[in-house]
Formats: sequence, structure tokens, C-alpha cells
Amino acid sequence: MESRQLLDFCHGAKYLFDASKLVEDDEGIARAMAESWRSTLRHRKDGPEVVIRALRYQREACASETRSEELDTIIDLFAEHRREGRLAYKNAANDAYPIGTGNTEAAAKTIVNVRMKRAGARYTSHGGQTILNFRAALLSGRFHATMGEIIGR
Repeated sequence: MESRQLLDFCHGAKYLFDASKLVEDDEGIARAMAESWRSTLRHRKDGPEVVIRALRYQREACASETRSEELDTIIDLFAEHRREGRLAYKNAANDAYPIGTGNTEAAAKTIVNVRMKRAGARYTSHGGQTILNFRAALLSGRFHATMGEIIGR
């Protein structure tokens, strides 16, 4: 099974919104700028390069040294993730790979929070892990296979 590493798209988009606020004081314009970068990053194969180039342009046009340094940090983050291939959102989405952690976070909420954080629930580490293993197997449709492994069939 193939896997891919991506920067969580929502986290990447947050950095773009932060960057837009550094270069534009008007909140409406900053939001539109960030949304344009976000869309480019998400929908274009060359999106990472286009967005990084735009961020670098904004950094050069920035009058404030402090804001310029903060933009540098964001640019470095995106450049590093691009070098490592972690901004290939268009390819991942085309191949039906998730580009965000929403599914994982929802699974954690369903599997862990609902069961383990009930009022009055108290578990040892071993007992809690055992419950989570069975709950994950049940919710993923792998309960019978898991039970077969446990009893050695």
C-alpha cells in the first residue's frame, strides 16, 4: 500500500492567512489574498511554486522589517515542505488521497472521546488500550479478523 506525506492542508491554509495579514492591513483584502493563494495551492499542480513566489514578492515589498522576518519564516516552512514533496495537494486529491487530517481527527473523536471520556469512566492504561483496540476493530469492520488473530485462527 502506497502512502504519501502531506502538510495538512488546513494548517497550510492557516499559514497563508497569517501571511496575508502581514502584508495587508485591510482584513477583507487580506482574506481575499489568502483565499487566492489557498485555491492556487490546492488546485494547481504548480501551486506550491506559484504561492512561494507570491510570498517572496510580498516579502520584498514589505516595509516592516519585523513583518518581513515573519514572512521569511512562513516562506521557509513552505519551501521546506515543497522540497520534501509535502505540498502536492493536486496530485493527492486526483489520486483520492486525503489532503487533511479531518478524517483522522473525526476518528479520534469517535473512537477515543466518545468511549473513553464518559462520565465516571476510569481505565488503567492496559484496560483503556484494550477497549480502544476492540472499538477500532469494530468500527473499521475488522472485528472478526481481529478476533481471529487474538484466538489464533
